[in-house]
Formats: sequence, structure tokens, C-alpha cells
Amino acid sequence: MKRLGTRFMVYLLPFILAAITILSYLSFSFSKKIIENKTNNELQVTSAVYANQFQGWLSKQAGVMTTVKAGLENLKLNENDEKLFLSNVLKVNPESSDLYVGTEDKKIIDGSGWNPPKDYDPKIRPWYKQGLTTDKVSFTKPFLDMTTNKMVISGVVKLKKNDGTLRGVFSGDFSLDTISNIVKQAKISIIVMQSY
Repeated sequence: MKRLGTRFMVYLLPFILAAITILSYLSFSFSKKIIENKTNNELQVTSAVYANQFQGWLSKQAGVMTTVKAGLENLKLNENDEKLFLSNVLKVNPESSDLYVGTEDKKIIDGSGWNPPKDYDPKIRPWYKQGLTTDKVSFTKPFLDMTTNKMVISGVVKLKKNDGTLRGVFSGDFSLDTISNIVKQAKISIIVMQSY
């Protein structure tokens, strides 16, 4: 009888081991799929959060530009008062590295105090040309600002005179330091999530 039990176990043991192996594999696959789905969902949520932060930052800068544009168009300021006005806005918005107006008669009114060379023509600059295309603030591609030596993005918008005719383009340079920090945080979050 003992021998029959041993034989039975010898024949049954491979089936038991196979069943345990299959169950372990299925359990592992199921757990892996759950973890991957959870990680992917968390990555999507995290990406959306950082995209919203970036969009919020752009909206904030567009709001600054829109407000200043309205002031430049509606207040009757001379050039010196406009420079002072732009300079004061720069002081209260640390992400602005410069605010300036390029006019149709090739003048630059700059809030940072930058004085262009005599032959400087804002009308041939890419930011000026882009600004002429829109009545709402649009943003240029990022570029290296030669004055601050930082990556910036410019907001540009058409500027009109009191009588509604074209005066030029209002532009503002905004440091991408804030966006760089958002991207760094996003990378860290993604790396941490991918390590699960």
C-alpha cells in the first residue's frame, strides 16, 4: 500500500509542479499588468498636471502682455513715460527679462534700459514680423537672450495708436527658468514612477 502511495505521488508530483508553475506565471503576469496600467495612468495624470502648469505659465505671461498692451494703447504717454511704465512692470514680474516696443518708424522703447545700436531696425526682426500677424499675444520659439544669456521665449502682439492705426509691435521676453524647473520635476516624477 505504501508503494502504491509513493508511485501515485511520483506520477502526481509533475502535475502539481506544473500547476504551481502555471499559477505562479499567471499571478505574475496579472500583477505585472496591474502595475503597468497603474504606472501608465499615473504617468498620464502627471503629464497632464505638468502640461497644465506650463499652460498656466503661458497664460499668465499672455495676461501680463495683454494688460501692458492695453496701457500702452490707451494711456497717452511720451516715450520716457512708456520706458518707465515698462520698467515698473518688469520689477513686479520677475519672469519678464525685458518688455519693449518696436515701432513702424524703427524706434525701440525698452523697459530694461537697453539702447540699441544706431542701425538697429526692429521691423526686420522675426519677433516683429510675427507680432504683426496677430491682435492676440502669441509666443516665439525659445531662444538664447544675448543680454541675460538665458533661454527665453518672447510674447508678441500688434500695437495700435489711439486712432486705431498700426504703431508697431509690443514684445516681452520671459525667462524659461520656471519651465525648466517644471520639466526637471516632471522628469524626476517620471523616473520614480518608471522604477516601480
